[in-house]
Amino acid sequence: MKRSKPTMRIDLRLALLVLLALLTLALSCFAFMPGQSIKEDGVREDLPAIDPGAGVARELQVKLFYRLTNEAYLVGVTSTLSVLSSERPEKAMVRELLSGVPPLANNVSEVIPANTKIVEVSLEGGILYITLSEGFFDTAIVDAAEREGRRSLDAGFINQQEYEARVEAAKQEMMLCRRLAVCSIVNSVTSSDPDVRVHLLFDLDGDGAGERVARGELGFEPNLEANSDLLEPMEYDADAVISPLTLVKCALDHMMAGENEKAYVLFAETESGGMQKPTYANFETEMLTLGRITGYTLYSYVVDEGHAQASVRADLEFTDASGVTRTLAGADIALRGEGNLYKLGYYAFKALMEGAGV
Repeated sequence: MKRSKPTMRIDLRLALLVLLALLTLALSCFAFMPGQSIKEDGVREDLPAIDPGAGVARELQVKLFYRLTNEAYLVGVTSTLSVLSSERPEKAMVRELLSGVPPLANNVSEVIPANTKIVEVSLEGGILYITLSEGFFDTAIVDAAEREGRRSLDAGFINQQEYEARVEAAKQEMMLCRRLAVCSIVNSVTSSDPDVRVHLLFDLDGDGAGERVARGELGFEPNLEANSDLLEPMEYDADAVISPLTLVKCALDHMMAGENEKAYVLFAETESGGMQKPTYANFETEMLTLGRITGYTLYSYVVDEGHAQASVRADLEFTDASGVTRTLAGADIALRGEGNLYKLGYYAFKALMEGAGV
């Protein structure tokens, strides 16, 4: 009797295995009954096409230069970009500039025409040759001014002189944009590699061959020391980049011209002590109450060791609300670091004007 128990245990295990197999078979038959079929999920996300020559990308931190919105200067923005194994880092920089401004950057605008294409990038003897497509010479600004101006002229809203002034202003803006676009590319490349010079060429007829272009076509003044007016290899242009001194110049110019809205964005959102600048409506009212800037001289600027603040030494002249002309000699205009810029401190500037002549 004792020897029969193991045999019964084996029989029970075998029965369980047979039952499990039958259950599995039944479920399989139910799942694949005639008339039924497996349907593919209707929600599908297409994967991007794989570039076989792209290889593994590497991350590179660089400073790229964009236009300070509405101003004739550039701003350096630190960015991280992906460089494909099959491309030069300088090509990746230009590609990033063409893709628009970084998502979190404030007060900056793209300056290279959107339909510009990169034709070729190559290095030879310390000179980086960058060939761009003819889209760089976009004339949309002037075309729009001519079209809208002609419509206003035909309707009698403006005269011929006003029409010509609008078209000329558009041409000046177009040339400014071209000059800043060139400096944007050159400064972005040379800030990463100061030993290289950048020579921009342009594929003007679409055959892939780069040609040199006259400086005047790119918004630059003629080079009287050169044998020709064609664009030469360029180095980093510090004068094209905004500084505390040139930012104060922009703000004061706007205030003198009555362009308070453009001046407003050049004042910091907060300053020492955490004080917030007023709304634009209050800013305009208070500036008009204090008086109108009529002249200035800017001398120099300094930045503190922590790079959080700066100050510009200046002489200011303004007419107060009562019509009295007042001067501020050797005034220190305070600025505060905000993002990629140093901006004026509103309350510090207001205190300067309020204290003038006291």
